[in-house]
Amino acid sequence: MIRDHRANTVHKPSRTKQLVSGGNIDVIHDYGIVVRARNLYNPASHVLLIAGAYGYGTIAGVQICMEKADELYRFMQANGGEFECLISFSMTGSPPGLSQIEMIRPLRQRPRTVIEVPVDDLSAG
Repeated sequence: MIRDHRANTVHKPSRTKQLVSGGNIDVIHDYGIVVRARNLYNPASHVLLIAGAYGYGTIAGVQICMEKADELYRFMQANGGEFECLISFSMTGSPPGLSQIEMIRPLRQRPRTVIEVPVDDLSAG
């Protein structure tokens, strides 16, 4: 899950089965983040963090960086160079899925977006 302390919201990924005429298909919803922040070890440079609650969210973050690079760059230039972005991923059935930017905002001095994986999910493999 991805917890946004600034907006006081939690974005929980899900995976369900949907009954269709040919049988059951997977319906997957996942979330990812893209963060561009100052490098703590070299203030003259920046780091780009791409992470997901699960693999689909991570892939969606990379996909958004490639497909929406111009939009992210324009936002970065207009807002001091640092930002955080919430990405959603949805897929019904087989790939490809749909990745989209849910929210983008300037990064505060201390980022508060956190990825949490419940302990019981780690044992599922």
